[in-house]
Amino acid sequence: MNQLQTGITLSVALLASLAGTAKADFFSFASDRNGQGPIFQGVGATPPASGGINDASALNPGNRVNTQLLWDADQNGPNPAVVIPAYFTFQASLSNPAVAPIGGGFLESWTATGQYEFRDPANNAVILRVQFNNAAFVSFSDSQGLLGETATLQSSGATDSGLTFTGFGPLAGRDFSTLRTQSFTLTALRGAQGGRAPINQGGFILPGWVSEGSWSASAVPAPGALALGGLGGLLIFRRERKSR
Repeated sequence: MNQLQTGITLSVALLASLAGTAKADFFSFASDRNGQGPIFQGVGATPPASGGINDASALNPGNRVNTQLLWDADQNGPNPAVVIPAYFTFQASLSNPAVAPIGGGFLESWTATGQYEFRDPANNAVILRVQFNNAAFVSFSDSQGLLGETATLQSSGATDSGLTFTGFGPLAGRDFSTLRTQSFTLTALRGAQGGRAPINQGGFILPGWVSEGSWSASAVPAPGALALGGLGGLLIFRRERKSR
């Protein structure tokens, strides 16, 4: 085997190793990190949307949903998660209402489009921004006219081409380009007057409902980004060989 073949073999092995050891950035928060009020609030419809969801900042002291953003850079690897104090902003519109009888109840679903951010409490700077345009907002209820007591909002890069993660500050420069997933769990979901949140015949969730919530998300760096060092090594090897 000549030197060029040896160099190519070593570089290919390096690329395979890099691809095989890719670690996801994993993020999460839980509503009990807030402890001052609800996380989410339902808002009225703005056609063609059939309803919407905002953060419940107006119902929290200081008009902020405070939380702790947990960031695990190697997803359950040897390093502990980093705790980043932050406050949470969220805005989404709901469309395409659908109801399907299932298991003695009703599976209610909508398409959610929007974005959310985690911001630095000290200077209001964005730490992490997530955008989505084809997430599923789903609830299971015993009544077609009432939202369930829990709901989920989730999507992945495989089904939502508009799902993007952008990091700033301590997350600036992180590659969040592939295998993106996000999932919110809404709990203690209740109507504006207490009880369950009503849904009208058009699939519009009446505004004013609130809920607690937890969230997790992950993103894996693109193989191209991981392999960049290996490709650079191969190019350097070829240049050195040609200069001899």
